Amino acid sequence: MKPKDPSLLFVTSVVVALITLFLSTGSVLVLVLLPLYLAPLLIEGRLPRDSALIWGGRLFVYASCAILGRAPMQAYYFFGQQAFVTMGLIMGGELVLQSFREPPEGYKFDPLQLLVSSLLFLIGAGTFAQPGQLAHLWIAAPLWVVLTLLAAGDVREGQQPVSLMARIRQFGLLAITVCVGFLAHSALSSNRGAFMSLSARLLSDSRPSVSEVGVADSPSLQSSFNSEASTARLLRITGSLSDSHLRAGAFDIYQGGTWGPSLSSRAIGPALPRETREEKRELMTKAEIDSNSEKASQQRTDWDAKITVLRDTNKTMFAPLNASALIPIPLQGADSFDWNRYAGPLQVADPTPLSYGIKQSHTEVNGVQTEQGPLCFSLDPKSLDSNIQENPDYPQQVAFISEARDNLLFVPDDIEPGVRQLAQQITKGKKTQMEKIDAISTYLLSNYKYSLDFVRGTQDPVSDFLLNKKSAHCQYFASATVMMLREVGVPARYATGYWAHETAPDGTTIVRGRDAHAWCEAYVDGMGWITVESTPPSGRADPKANPLTWYQKLQEQIEDTWTKIRNWFGNLSSLQIGGIMLGVLGIWGLERWRQSRKKARNQSTKPQPPLELQPLAKGFEAALRKRGITLLDGQPWSEAVPDEWAQGQEFVEGYNNARFATRDENQLRDLTNKLRDIQKTKN
Repeated sequence: MKPKDPSLLFVTSVVVALITLFLSTGSVLVLVLLPLYLAPLLIEGRLPRDSALIWGGRLFVYASCAILGRAPMQAYYFFGQQAFVTMGLIMGGELVLQSFREPPEGYKFDPLQLLVSSLLFLIGAGTFAQPGQLAHLWIAAPLWVVLTLLAAGDVREGQQPVSLMARIRQFGLLAITVCVGFLAHSALSSNRGAFMSLSARLLSDSRPSVSEVGVADSPSLQSSFNSEASTARLLRITGSLSDSHLRAGAFDIYQGGTWGPSLSSRAIGPALPRETREEKRELMTKAEIDSNSEKASQQRTDWDAKITVLRDTNKTMFAPLNASALIPIPLQGADSFDWNRYAGPLQVADPTPLSYGIKQSHTEVNGVQTEQGPLCFSLDPKSLDSNIQENPDYPQQVAFISEARDNLLFVPDDIEPGVRQLAQQITKGKKTQMEKIDAISTYLLSNYKYSLDFVRGTQDPVSDFLLNKKSAHCQYFASATVMMLREVGVPARYATGYWAHETAPDGTTIVRGRDAHAWCEAYVDGMGWITVESTPPSGRADPKANPLTWYQKLQEQIEDTWTKIRNWFGNLSSLQIGGIMLGVLGIWGLERWRQSRKKARNQSTKPQPPLELQPLAKGFEAALRKRGITLLDGQPWSEAVPDEWAQGQEFVEGYNNARFATRDENQLRDLTNKLRDIQKTKN
């Protein structure tokens, strides 16, 4: 039957939640749920609580939401946006089903619907729309909260009618709430920058600031380096990399202890697929490309390592210098790259987590990888394509290479003459550029010590380190290597990023905030760019020396398990997901059907009261259960009700008189009032 007095407060709160979900997600399926939810207000009958139609409708609605509500959307760290939309549709569908179902005896609606409505609104408020598309939440959220709180006090039937003044106060409270929400939205919007800064500071312990470690905008030689490094995971590497130096950017201008130009000042443009060598054409002959151009433009999948960015890195990606190909993986978040090809950075605009592939170089000369990949901008004018030489921009290209080489050999006046003398002494008798590189790197590794602390004086910090202190951190080793190589005619630059070295139990490589590092990149004529490491091994983070806490390990295990589950579901088709949901709900429905049949058989052997007394009987037996009184099969109430419970004895006596003798409306009304008194009385 239909409740005589439906809770319009609760109905309105659900309507607000559904509208919020639609405005946040834009899913037109929500608009289908809205009129379906309101339809029972115009229909007299309701389905029984154990009706098979409810379970059939649940199977249909859930499967439809899983299939029709599924679309290719961006996956996020803990949960995908599309999964949120699907869950919201399922919650809305459940509320529609409940609106067609009889509420529990004495209730206007099932109290569990409050929980479902709360989940529906939270999903609508927690989707991944752009901030400008969520302005409605500042009004919808307080409105929904107030309506839900009022509905929670309006859940039972037969409550005292609300006076006119009480209704006026309720609507006044709603009006005030909406105004407060609007004012709060205006205040937060106008001070959004300040709140974002405060949030960043509050989250600094769990989400490391990448700009302060591996990808500083303009690296400056400080007294300490990475002293408060986070142990939070930044990257996960699946596969193998022959070079563990993951570069964020390189710097070629040094002045007063600071490297430039800053990353933020560099020109960033789209990385074309042929420049990053991400297409299958790199694996095909010219004849194969001409015969199948469509295949040639497809994404490669032959990467040697897959790098997954787990945390926000200010859009910066990390890759070895000599990667022979950089391959975005669109289905895993990275659609395309942007970059400054000469010295970085490499960027992806898509939100994390995202993955991209690395094809590493396999050509080696003297133990050094020499295959020059997309990140290795050649300083040899002869490398310019003949087609480019015919281009009017060819002179500018040659001029750029010449200027770049000059910058890579420039030693500022701040560097003391003793540095040149030391470099020449170390490389005395070394003829080739590779011999000079090896000599300088070996000298620093053998004669200088690693220390996290360096007290800067008034003189140039690189000169002070090389000629006096002889103990510092990786920034000084990298800078000293660059300056000494330049002093002996080898083009070199300073690079920052992360050193990947921690092996996880599952065989993947983990990069954390504490793995921030700096090193040197040198250009060898006839060979190209190579990585030069001159920091002693003691200057690299050691997981064994600084183990993780047990709760961080547990958190990472939970994150990894959730990621595996999410990825498994993400690889399923819509039909597979719908089939799984149908199977699970089908098994659940069969079990409920079996239990209802068993209950019906038991009740068929038990004498049933007259129809008008059945609600009273159900209500009284529910009151018995609430008081902890268990009725045995066939046991009369008079034997189960304790003698000291006067209200119960009085109701049983009146009920038996009404059941086994004549009864009238006054008698039924009296029993109804007695049952209400029992239900209101605390145990």
